Amino acid sequence: MQVHINHQLFHLPDDSGASIIQLLDQAGITSHTGIALAVNNQVIPRPHWGSHQLMPGDAITLISATQGG
Repeated sequence: MQVHINHQLFHLPDDSGASIIQLLDQAGITSHTGIALAVNNQVIPRPHWGSHQLMPGDAITLISATQGG
């Protein structure tokens, strides 16, 4: 299955759908602290990341909080 993460193509090994948690694991993103995520421009609350099923072609926007001044 192919999805886009921040406008970059990403391949998931299974075409039957994957959860956001599975996607983050496959992408090597192990810390979920300070991350906001939207699928097809709809923000998905963190408690739903394990149950929200991705579909082929979904556009995921991943935003990480940073410190600065």
